[in-house]
Amino acid sequence: IELIGELKPEYHDFQRDDMLEKAIESNYNLKQYRTSINLARYQESLKKNERKPIIGAFSNYTTNSTFDTSTGANDYSNWDHLVSVGVNVSIPLSALLPYSRETAERNQSSLDLAEVQMNLSSIESSIRLGVDSILLRLEEEEAKIVSTQKNVDLASELYESARIQFCQFNYLVVGHRAKGRAAVPSHEYRL
Repeated sequence: IELIGELKPEYHDFQRDDMLEKAIESNYNLKQYRTSINLARYQESLKKNERKPIIGAFSNYTTNSTFDTSTGANDYSNWDHLVSVGVNVSIPLSALLPYSRETAERNQSSLDLAEVQMNLSSIESSIRLGVDSILLRLEEEEAKIVSTQKNVDLASELYESARIQFCQFNYLVVGHRAKGRAAVPSHEYRL
């Protein structure tokens, strides 16, 4: 067996941050959880705003006029000058009570948001772990390539040494047979 040629691996430079960014961008579950977080934040803000007072304002100005039938014009000489202005303030008392339905819904919306954020963090950690695992595997394979190259170099040197020994041994055997004597090897070879 003779090795012809050389083993030359191609090494590529993988940047962890670039790989991580691409993995995060392309993960559908991550996109879905980010959308869910935005929705949960919106629901949480709605529930928090339910306990705030509702303030409404109104105003009205009234005039009375008469209609001149001979000219067809409105006569604004009879002004009543009625102005009404009002403010309506509504405060939901049940939202202020600690054990009301509104308080429970508000707390549940906060818990839902925290759960979605925790799931998002878990997915991101899983992606980071996957990328790190791939990079570690690449480093291991590169180390195997280097080790294999050293083994091939060593095997080539051993092969060459064995070939030289065989040639010398063959020369001794052939040389002794030519003189009429049989050569006996002084040691055994084990394969």
